[in-house]
Amino acid sequence: MSYSTFPHFLVSYLSENRMKLYSYNHQDKKLNYKLEGPLDCPQVPGALMHVLTFTSPYHSGNPLNDRAYCELFSAEPLDRRAKLLIFLHGFSTQKTKMQNYYYFIKEAVKRGYSCAFLNLPLHLNRSEDQSGSSRDLIYYDDVDTLKYFHQCVVDIKRLMDIAELEKWPLGSIHICGLSMGSMISVLAMAHDQRIEKGILLIGGGHWEQIHWKGILRFILKGDCADDGRISRDKCHHYYSTFPAFLQKLKQANPDHIDTKDLDWLSPDLSKMCFLCDPLAFAHRIGPERVLMINAKYDLYFSRKSTLMLHRQLGYPQIHWLAAFHSSRVLTQSKVLDKIFEFLK
Repeated sequence: MSYSTFPHFLVSYLSENRMKLYSYNHQDKKLNYKLEGPLDCPQVPGALMHVLTFTSPYHSGNPLNDRAYCELFSAEPLDRRAKLLIFLHGFSTQKTKMQNYYYFIKEAVKRGYSCAFLNLPLHLNRSEDQSGSSRDLIYYDDVDTLKYFHQCVVDIKRLMDIAELEKWPLGSIHICGLSMGSMISVLAMAHDQRIEKGILLIGGGHWEQIHWKGILRFILKGDCADDGRISRDKCHHYYSTFPAFLQKLKQANPDHIDTKDLDWLSPDLSKMCFLCDPLAFAHRIGPERVLMINAKYDLYFSRKSTLMLHRQLGYPQIHWLAAFHSSRVLTQSKVLDKIFEFLK
């Protein structure tokens, strides 16, 4: 498929698949959820743990993936007033390597937060991989990638809808995401004002930068195109239209984007992954609502990738760690202090 023929493919795709990006029919009261607990959780001693499962608003066709799974941790019963922190893991998180995540959850609960650890699509309890991590994402094209991020965001929205339906007396709702989870956090905040503040840990934006300017180029190897591998030059050719696309999107700033009505973005919408790039919607959030914590020696998100997101967010507070890209940042006392001081 050549660059010039992409719009024809886009029209064909949209004629068969329609969705309002990062939204779903909130009139549907059949949330189909189940709340179990409190249960024992040795990884987070002293906390009450509930398991919340619910039907994802987006149906990928994989029954295991489409049953969302969330672990809720709190110091007090859920009917007691508390601040809710939605916590999102990174790509390829495995069940056997969760100790840093649970350490962070333990610290959040100690500070008076209820913490909702949401398993992202195709990961952990939503994965057919015995490790809990799906590598299918590596081979997704731009359309599949957009669908994936859409499902992530609407799952977060449904989680908050269930909290409201259950009448949990939430004082506030915040979100914290690591790596890929930080990218999803930007999209969720931009499309749901119920989230007051967001913590973006070791993340960034701009898919060309993410794919080709870090270690992911050796993992993805161009496997992100519907017609097979895409070259570095071709990816750059596609992304050369991103600035014009972003300007057009900012000027229109629609409440919702209907994937069957994208003519107003043509021809600058060269790839569907533009619509799940955090840079596309970061301007909606406001710098006072965001804390960024990044690693100086990040091999996945280049410094330019992070600074591009920082700029689109309006230059929020940012801190650089003398560290590599790792979930170990979740255990550093100075990181924890900055996070919970910001959330006060």
